[in-house]
Amino acid sequence: MGPKRRINHRSPLRLILIAGSLIGLLLDAMPRAASTIIWPLSTNTAAEQKQQALVLVAPPVEVSFANRTRPHWEVQVAADPTDPTRLIACSMVQGDDQTYRKSWPTNIVVYTSLDGGLNWEPTHEIDMLQHNADPTCAFGPDGSAYAMSFGGNLGQKFHMPMYRSTDGAKTWNEVGEAESADREYVTVDDTPGKYRGRVYVHGVGYSAGSLGVAGIDGAHVVGLTLSHSGDRGQSYKAVKLIEEGSRYVLDNGNGVVMSDGTFATIFGDGSDAQTVGIMHDLHPSAPTAKLKFISSDDGGETFTKATVVSEWYMRSNGTLKGSPSLAVDRTEGPFRDRLYAAWIDARAGRGEIRLARSYDKGRTWLPSVVVSDNSPLDERGETPDAFMPMLAVNRNGVVGIMWYDRRGHADNYGYDIRFSASLDGGESFEPSVLVSPGGDSALDTNEWVLWPPWHLTAGADGRQKAVFETALQVWTDNGGDTAGLVCDVDGAFHPVWIDRRSGLSQVSTTRIVVNGSGLPNGGKGLELLRDWSAKAEVRYSMAHVDRAKKEIAISASILNKSKERIPGRLILRLLALSSCSGRIEVQNADNGITASGAIWEFRAPSGESLAPGALSVPRTLRFKLAHAPLGPPQLLSDSQPNLLEMDTKIIGK
Repeated sequence: MGPKRRINHRSPLRLILIAGSLIGLLLDAMPRAASTIIWPLSTNTAAEQKQQALVLVAPPVEVSFANRTRPHWEVQVAADPTDPTRLIACSMVQGDDQTYRKSWPTNIVVYTSLDGGLNWEPTHEIDMLQHNADPTCAFGPDGSAYAMSFGGNLGQKFHMPMYRSTDGAKTWNEVGEAESADREYVTVDDTPGKYRGRVYVHGVGYSAGSLGVAGIDGAHVVGLTLSHSGDRGQSYKAVKLIEEGSRYVLDNGNGVVMSDGTFATIFGDGSDAQTVGIMHDLHPSAPTAKLKFISSDDGGETFTKATVVSEWYMRSNGTLKGSPSLAVDRTEGPFRDRLYAAWIDARAGRGEIRLARSYDKGRTWLPSVVVSDNSPLDERGETPDAFMPMLAVNRNGVVGIMWYDRRGHADNYGYDIRFSASLDGGESFEPSVLVSPGGDSALDTNEWVLWPPWHLTAGADGRQKAVFETALQVWTDNGGDTAGLVCDVDGAFHPVWIDRRSGLSQVSTTRIVVNGSGLPNGGKGLELLRDWSAKAEVRYSMAHVDRAKKEIAISASILNKSKERIPGRLILRLLALSSCSGRIEVQNADNGITASGAIWEFRAPSGESLAPGALSVPRTLRFKLAHAPLGPPQLLSDSQPNLLEMDTKIIGK
């Protein structure tokens, strides 16, 4: 079944959601049980559900029901910081292709919900003649809504007008125009600081104020552009950003505003034209770009020199879509102003979602980790892709991430929507839950919509050649460049995605409630424990693999490598676990958890403290594989896969 139709206030679905909220409140008052409640039922195993945080996923709602005969792609979503019931979503939509005056018949539609995402109505449509692309939308601190896209007649200057609504996103008016940019984003400062209400617009462009270097002919190559408005989107000042000495800016991400009003964004930086040209390699052997971070603490007047978030193994083809995503913790909790960046990475020969963290407002970044938990190899030995990551942090400091996931789709073209959460500031993530099926391969649908050529140019003999590409069909039916994830002021997550189960790509959404708060070590009694990883380390024995039972047993002990005594009771906390054989689970954690968040307690022989150079009493860590190890052990080589890989930290009083 596809997503539900828009519903009224007395519908059974609304009653389910209300009941779900009441259950969530009851669960908040109960001890934190290691279980999961999911609507509708997901494909997760019972073991996964047992060790997940309490997550409530409502049934999907079709945002674009009023335009369900028109294909949609490339969406964003925004939540009103003054009203938890008000949301807007913006999307590209097929325009009127019967006028024959549009070389690429696309418009932009803004949808508005006044009841927390249950019902949606189109409230604005942008049609700037031949071409309209790259929708973006945001709310200001006073509840004003903003929407923007770029477009116009091909062969002429494109325009990027700003539309604003001051009546709760019901009606819209054009108020100004920013300098044109590709894949632009609108960000509004909603902090109480001196730049409150300032509107930032950034994207990729070719202007003299762009981030980049002069080419051979002196012209700037593709670079990052930014302008800001101090009068609610009416007029703009373009800012010249620091030149980085790169050749090509790729796939810029969204902007965020930190608690002190610092604006920041991320972007890909190609090392040179030759490297950028091989981004279609399915198995990149070296980074093809760097993911970089840049910020301004003076309202966008000046910017810091960009810092490197991570090396980026970028693969650019029709099956891996999605710009990088940036989020910041604006709570008063233990992770205040912690930054999170997520992107698609192909270093493993497939699309994975990687995440990096910064504890110092982007000056330095910790090494990235893989967040997507689709098994490296399925039963057929295939490697399904994950793509389209979107990040958000709610009022409780919970980090939420959604992505499009191809597990279960044999052709690696279909996808489903999955969501995961971190309750410990991004150190570890809960096993993902299925939010909604997204649809099978676009190549299997009964009807295709192939876009006409932009324009036809006659050759010397007057002949005109028209090409209708199937590649474009696959690109649009993979969602475009963006999806959306936002948190309302009550802390609920609202993802939006492209759902193509009906045969035409439509915009869908739901409401996700994570019953928990972001605490050090994920809470559950561990939040007051200190990190001893700098003074102690784990020492492992040889791993014993029982291929018949598909079990792995590893004895371990904790060594005090410092010159002072450390606590005699230490806890080994699992942050990430994976296997080249597919799904793997912990069997004997002290807290019963079978994945990230599992803990094992270690004690000193004396029980009081662990002396310098001393080892704890050893313990055996046990794991279970979903599939038998892939074939007999092989000779060691650089490409040897890892049967078990885990990240841990050591904590104690």
